[in-house]
Amino acid sequence: MKVLLGIGDSWTAGIGAVPDNLRPENYPNNRNYFYRYSTDIDQVPEIIQQELNGSWVKQLSDNLFLQPINLGVSGSGNRAAVKSLYYNDIPWNKISGGYLIFMLSSISRLDLFSYDLAISNNRPFRTLQPPDETDDKQIKINYEWWLKNIQTDDLLINETVLSILEAQAFCKQTNLDFYFGFSFDKCEEIYEHCLSNNIDWTHCLTKGTCFLNILASEQRTPEDLEWYFNQKHSTELISKCCHPTAKGYKFIADYIQNYISNDHIN
Repeated sequence: MKVLLGIGDSWTAGIGAVPDNLRPENYPNNRNYFYRYSTDIDQVPEIIQQELNGSWVKQLSDNLFLQPINLGVSGSGNRAAVKSLYYNDIPWNKISGGYLIFMLSSISRLDLFSYDLAISNNRPFRTLQPPDETDDKQIKINYEWWLKNIQTDDLLINETVLSILEAQAFCKQTNLDFYFGFSFDKCEEIYEHCLSNNIDWTHCLTKGTCFLNILASEQRTPEDLEWYFNQKHSTELISKCCHPTAKGYKFIADYIQNYISNDHIN
């Protein structure tokens, strides 16, 4: 079979595709079922089915008549997104071709292998990112030390570039065409990296920008994340939780399809 395989975070998983008035109060917090591949969508809760069906992965796969495989994991970083290719029971021996599309998350997210699967909701990786504002002085001190000694800008840039290169190499081994783009972080820091010349930039869907900015430009709204979080209702293309709406995901799916079609023509 030929597939459309999407990897990334919540922008791949389809968060935001469900209308505001349909999001239940008992929205499931444990999203560990994203970290497994299943062709039987009935195995996941109804609201997750709606998100998966509204995602750009499903809408693009329908456009291209391909089997969708959505490995999007809400809250994950780019290392975990690529490693999801190994931690899911994907029938590689049955896949004859198709596309792998990597929708990159924020460069500030760092994925570490989870030493305790119970803590990480059975995910192989725990994702570390800047904490919310806090008055706890000890947390601030610990985090400042962490940023200075561990989660440095150089480390994050290296992680991002190497994640793209790994996904690119993976596709050469699995007979998949590789494309990648940036969801809500333009990741401009990676362009000057010493290994960036090894990236096939002709297959970058959003070089110099990101899909958040593209959607905002399309509907003429601000590119600022906080602006959407402060809205009472979702906009046409971007939800109040700062993810694409179902229409936003359709726009992304059509955008990617047009990019791929033009790439094949050229």
